[in-house]
Amino acid sequence: MLKDADGKHYLMYGGWAHCNIAQLKEDFTGFVPFTDGTTFKSITPLGYVEGPVMFRRQGKYYFMWSEGDWTGSGYSVAYAVGDAPFGPFRRVGKVLQ
Repeated sequence: MLKDADGKHYLMYGGWAHCNIAQLKEDFTGFVPFTDGTTFKSITPLGYVEGPVMFRRQGKYYFMWSEGDWTGSGYSVAYAVGDAPFGPFRRVGKVLQ
């Protein structure tokens, strides 16, 4: 979950190579629809498997996720940076491999 600078809370979730983001209601009992009427938006980066984490630092959004099979030698945690919690995100590299 991410608490943005404007006080809004966002939930990132997903697995099986797909990740969504949604804005939570103030009381966390549901979701706030986006202006286009949708409730969830895909923010799936290339190589995504599961485990989304996002935080904000100095006005930038850092998005991390796991890649590969966690039991295999190709497992890694990658990250990207963007200007908004919905992206677009620019992949930077891996923080664990």
